[in-house]
Amino acid sequence: MRQDFLSRLRSRPLALALGAVIVSVALGACGGGSEPASDDAAAEQAVEEAALGYGTAEGPDSCEFFSQSALEQLGGASGCEEAFSSAPSVAFELQTVEVDGDTGTARVRNPESMQVIDLEMINEEGDWKVAQDPSITGSAPPAE
Repeated sequence: MRQDFLSRLRSRPLALALGAVIVSVALGACGGGSEPASDDAAAEQAVEEAALGYGTAEGPDSCEFFSQSALEQLGGASGCEEAFSSAPSVAFELQTVEVDGDTGTARVRNPESMQVIDLEMINEEGDWKVAQDPSITGSAPPAE
């Protein structure tokens, strides 16, 4: 009987170690739950940068911040360049950013006119772009 007890005692550390390895591998496969939050934060940061970049771009440089479909609405690259030929830069004040998958919204305020604008954003091949020109859509809500 003593021998049975000793053999079980000797095998127990091995079983515990093996169990710990299995548990840690299983938890690692689950991802720990923190990665999606960091992905969301990175997407929100990218939307913020694209929205503020769009605001500070002058003239036809604004066109580089538009999605392909927005450029098509403006008549292509040349139509966009013509439409924005004299567009001034605006140091938007960011109010909110929301991201849902490959789409997002950046609510910004023009500090000069106090106008609040919702910039609809879309992720195109890893770059966040303005999905449509807010002056065309009339999507700007009243100033807060």
